[in-house]
Amino acid sequence: MSLLRATRIEDRETYSPDMIKGHFINHVTTYSVEPSRTALVGAIGEYSLYAYCYIKEMARTFDGNSKMKESMTAMNSILAEMCSEQEVPYYDPKEGYTIIDKALEYVMEYGETGLDEAIDNTIDTMVDNLKEDLEEV
Repeated sequence: MSLLRATRIEDRETYSPDMIKGHFINHVTTYSVEPSRTALVGAIGEYSLYAYCYIKEMARTFDGNSKMKESMTAMNSILAEMCSEQEVPYYDPKEGYTIIDKALEYVMEYGETGLDEAIDNTIDTMVDNLKEDLEEV
């Protein structure tokens, strides 16, 4: 994601990284008890908000928060596992993006409103692209 683009974004909402991380943990806990696409989509959304906070801070200060970066690494790993379990592609080789890329791009453009629906639509597109690739083989 473009740090230059992040410097141009005027915050529409103020996000608390700690609160977002708590919401992410809640989605993962829910998923652990009852795996579902809904919990996966929620976790992806929270991760993208958390990443947005990190990128905004980096763009403003050029000094990233190492604790946030460590958390993002762990969160990303969990998301990759959840995607695998739900048979949701994490990466779209046809288009060259990850589900995280698209969710973060959405947050940077539109904020949180409609994020879950945008993630659901992205997953559907990625699944369709994967099916098309498999049909070509």
